[in-house]
Amino acid sequence: MTEKVFSIRGNRLASVLAGEEGLLFLSKRVTTVDEFKKIWMQKKWPVAGTEVPFVLIESVQKEQDQRSVFVRYQSSPGKTAVCAFSFRHANDEQLFFSILESEHSFTRITESLTPAAAAKKFMAVLFLAAGFTFFLAYEAKSIARGFVNESAGGKVIAVDYILGLLGPVGVLLAGGFCCMLLLLKIIKRWSHPPLLVKYIPA
Repeated sequence: MTEKVFSIRGNRLASVLAGEEGLLFLSKRVTTVDEFKKIWMQKKWPVAGTEVPFVLIESVQKEQDQRSVFVRYQSSPGKTAVCAFSFRHANDEQLFFSILESEHSFTRITESLTPAAAAKKFMAVLFLAAGFTFFLAYEAKSIARGFVNESAGGKVIAVDYILGLLGPVGVLLAGGFCCMLLLLKIIKRWSHPPLLVKYIPA
C-alpha cells in the first residue's frame, strides 16, 4: 500500500502522511516517509501531531477551483472536527485524492452548493468587517478630538497613529471599499454557486 508525505499549509500544519491506517499531520515540514515516521514516533514537541484514522473520517472535501481541503472526522463520539489545509504543490492534490480513491475505497461525489451555502461564510465576514469599520471610525473620531491613550502598548500606539492619519472619513472609505469587495464576492457566489467535491469513505 502506498504511503506518501505531502507538504501542506494550514493552522500549525506543514506535512501530512497518507499512511496505511489514516492521515497523520505534523507541524514540521518533512519530505520523506522515513523522516516523518521517525519524528512521529519520537513525539518531540513543540512539533504538533494529529492523527485522523480513515475509519473516523466522514468526508474529505473541497470546492472546485479552490485549494483549501477540509477533512471532517469524528474527534469523539458524537462530535465532528475539521482539519483544513492546502497543498504547497498543485500536483500533490490529484495524487492525494487518487490515493484515497484507489487504495482506501473513498468515493468521489460532486454536488452544487446552494446559493445560501455558497455565500454564508462571506456574509458573516461582511457583517464583521462592517462592524469593525464603524468601531475603528469611532476610535479615529476620538483621536481627532484629542483622546489618546498614552499608556498603551506599542502596537496600540501604532494603530492609533494610523487611525489619526486616516481620520474617521478615511477609515470609513477604506472599510467601505473592503466591504464592497466582499459584497461583490457574495453576489458572484450567490449567482454562480461553486461545485463541491467530496470524497466519502466506503
